[in-house]
Amino acid sequence: MVSSASHAVTPEPSELMRDLEDLFMTQEEPFSGTSVYGQYRVMKLAQDSGIKVRVSDRTWSRCKA
Repeated sequence: MVSSASHAVTPEPSELMRDLEDLFMTQEEPFSGTSVYGQYRVMKLAQDSGIKVRVSDRTWSRCKA
C-alpha cells in the first residue's frame, strides 16, 4: 500500500512575478499557456516537501501497460 497526502498550490500574484525568471530558465523554451506555471509550482512544492519521486498520470499509465 502506498501512503500519500494531498497538497494544494494557490500562488499569489507576487509569487508569479518572483517565479518568472526561474520558470523561464527552467523551461529553456517558449511556452504559450499558464499550465506550465501550474506544473512548475507543483514540482516546486514537491521539491520543498522533500519528495524524491513523482509519477504523473502519463507515467503511471505506461507503468501499468
